This record gives sequence, structure tokens and C-alpha cells, in this order.
Amino acid sequence: MNTIEANYQRAQQERDRQWRENQKVQENKREKFLSATVDQIVLSDELDTVDKMEVLQRRGYSNPEAWELLKSAEKSARKAKLRDAKRKISDAVWKQTGAVGLGYERQPIPEDVRAFVWRRDQARCVKCGSNKNLEFDHIIPVSRGGSNTERNIQLLCEGCNREKSASI
Repeated sequence: MNTIEANYQRAQQERDRQWRENQKVQENKREKFLSATVDQIVLSDELDTVDKMEVLQRRGYSNPEAWELLKSAEKSARKAKLRDAKRKISDAVWKQTGAVGLGYERQPIPEDVRAFVWRRDQARCVKCGSNKNLEFDHIIPVSRGGSNTERNIQLLCEGCNREKSASI
């Protein structure tokens, strides 16, 4: 046997050894996940899709059921990433402008502001003068950067408020 053949054989044996070692590592990972919950399996970063399918099938799921679980988990993970991205954008908007971003709940109008606006507008709709079904309206909508200050709140009846909607 010449040197080239011997080197080739040693390289092949090394590749085979590494492959067997890798298989053992993968099998140990799969074994570890056999006792895990389905959520832990499908959301694991340690296992690739093939290993996840293998573990789920060992747990008694059929091939289509296992695949559906993986697709569903992937979809949920994408939604969670999207929510996180929206929240980060919202936080950035909030920090830069003070405007309500995507992930924030609208703060209620403070009671003292409500009382001031009620007295200032004389308990009547500023548009039509009605005193029925009155609502506090943001002149500049909160969704467009409006605030809960006395200058940005007015009284409108239900009909006038619906007609105005989110316009300025």
C-alpha cells in the first residue's frame, strides 16, 4: 500500500469516527428530549427538524401529526418575533416622540382634565350643542400623537364623535 492510499484510508477512518461520534451526540440529544414536553421539543434550538420529527415519532405521533406540530410551533415563534419587533419599534417611537406606540395601552384621561373640560364645554357637545350621550374626544387622536391634556380634549355627543372618527 502506498502513502497516498494509506493517507486516504486514515482520512476515511477519521471521517467515519467523527460521523459515529456525531451520531452518538445526536442520539443523546434525542434521548434527552424523549422525556421533555412537546413544547420543549418543538421549540428547542438544540434539535434540528429531522431530530424533532424523530423524537415526536418516538413519542407516538404520526408523521403528519409531528409535522403539523412543528409547523404550528414555527408559526407561533414567528408571531412572537413579530410582536417583539413591534414592541421595540413602539418603544423607540415612545422614547423619541412621547407618542403612544404599537404596544402601549392608552392611558385614561385624568379626572381633573375631565372635570375641567366638562365645565369649559358647559356639559354640551361643542359641535351640535346636544347634552345627550356625551363623550370625551381627543381633538388630535392619541393614535396620531395626541395627548390627554385639556387643550386636546373636547366634549362631543356620540353621533358627532362617530362622525369625526380618527380624523383631526
